[in-house]
Amino acid sequence: PWEEIEALDLRTSLVSSITAGWTFQRVGIVRRRGFPLEVGPADRLGFVVEVLARAPQLLPDPKDPRRSWVAARRG
Repeated sequence: PWEEIEALDLRTSLVSSITAGWTFQRVGIVRRRGFPLEVGPADRLGFVVEVLARAPQLLPDPKDPRRSWVAARRG
């Protein structure tokens, strides 16, 4: 579920990953439950735009607002 996503970030990684395909340009996804994911979509920025549209709890990370997003704190 979209509300389970706690963080999203743009990554460049030379290490192979079974979930990221054959690309160095990846997107990391941290969920409340389960393992973190690292994916390599063909349109990385388009993918990020779609996730941000569906997960409004994600806001730019003050530490790196152009490359990562984190869930807004509740309460």
